[in-house]
Formats: sequence, structure tokens, C-alpha cells
Amino acid sequence: DVEHAIELYIASDMYQLDRLREMCCTVVKRNLNAENSAPLLQSADEAHCHILKEVCMTYVVANFDTVSKTEGIKRVSHSLLLEILSQR
Repeated sequence: DVEHAIELYIASDMYQLDRLREMCCTVVKRNLNAENSAPLLQSADEAHCHILKEVCMTYVVANFDTVSKTEGIKRVSHSLLLEILSQR
């Protein structure tokens, strides 16, 4: 589950478990889609997970036309939405 991967990523980052952190990042990359990318971007931003935020941001910007029509985009903060728009 992608949500668990983010939580595990945070823990692995805290305990400096590099291999586990990389595995979590891979899980997120493989499971990103239009529905979950915006909420995951928000979660990564709130948890200060810069690598995961960058992965999600890249996906959201590249697929903005689709992502912007999902319910998930409503969860994104105003400042994060401005950041997305500035990268388009």
C-alpha cells in the first residue's frame, strides 16, 4: 500500500535505513496514479520527505490535466497548488 510506503519511508529516513528508504521510494513511484498522486504529494510535503515530494510533484505536473480533475487535488494546500502551477 502506497500510504504505508510513505509512513515507512519516514521511519526509515529517521533511522537512516537507506535500503529501506529506497525500496519505499520505488513502491511509491510504481504505484502513483492520477487519483493518489496529489494526496501523496501533500503527505510527502507535510512529512518533509523531499525525495518523495519531488517524485510526486513530477508526476502531478506531468499529468496535471488528469490529476486536476480528481478528488485528490482538493486535498492539496494552497501553497502546494501554487508550487505545482509554477512548475507547469
